[in-house]
Amino acid sequence: MVGTQTVATLIAVFGIFMAPISWKWAAFVWVYALAWALVNDRVKLVAYWILDRTEAGATPEARAQHKIEAQG
Repeated sequence: MVGTQTVATLIAVFGIFMAPISWKWAAFVWVYALAWALVNDRVKLVAYWILDRTEAGATPEARAQHKIEAQG
């Protein structure tokens, strides 16, 4: 993934098939994308935590039925 992003950055900076952008803007885009990747990862972890708690809170009967269905 980093390789394709690097190639895309070079294409954007040197203006291949498009108007070129500055290295300053390219760095801004990298920082922006990294920041949102970190935010999205935290949101994902919170969602997993909520979903795990929801499944753990199921009634014993529902959990037993789920195990029976998974086995058979």
